[in-house]
Amino acid sequence: MDDPLPHLADNLNLPNSLLLPVAFGLSIYSGLRMLAEQFAPVAKALGPLGRRWTALREQRVARAANVAELTERVATLTAELAEEKRDNAWLRKLRNDDAYTIDLQRQVRELAAIARRRADRMEMIDAYVLADTEWHRRADLAWKAGADPERIEATVPEHVPFLEFERRWRAARTKPDEPR
Repeated sequence: MDDPLPHLADNLNLPNSLLLPVAFGLSIYSGLRMLAEQFAPVAKALGPLGRRWTALREQRVARAANVAELTERVATLTAELAEEKRDNAWLRKLRNDDAYTIDLQRQVRELAAIARRRADRMEMIDAYVLADTEWHRRADLAWKAGADPERIEATVPEHVPFLEFERRWRAARTKPDEPR
């Protein structure tokens, strides 16, 4: 009989008639909340309380979606990290410092090729802008001089569109034995 931990129910001294209304009230509360969260008309009928329960449910759903998104992102980053670890392990397995150097040299060659292509394209665009500006200057001068169309045609060469200029530019810069 010497119970070291007295039971809470034994010390409450509540009448048994109070248990039934409390259980009934909690059941109604839970049921209405579930109905309000699931069905908009029920939430609307409950007024502010229904709106609050609906908002709380939307927050829970948003948090769950955020957790799912973060979980997916963590999985992706973990996979990338594992792949990098495999790559690093492969390089370490070679036990050869030249493997790092060879890879860096390959990257430098690729970046240098990209830079050469971009510089070549910018040079071609600059040349086209200069040629096109000169053509427009000549055409404007001939037009303002009031020359007849035949004379304008004789003094102003035919306009070269950009794509045609690019084709000619590349053909002029490509050596016969060099692939385009």
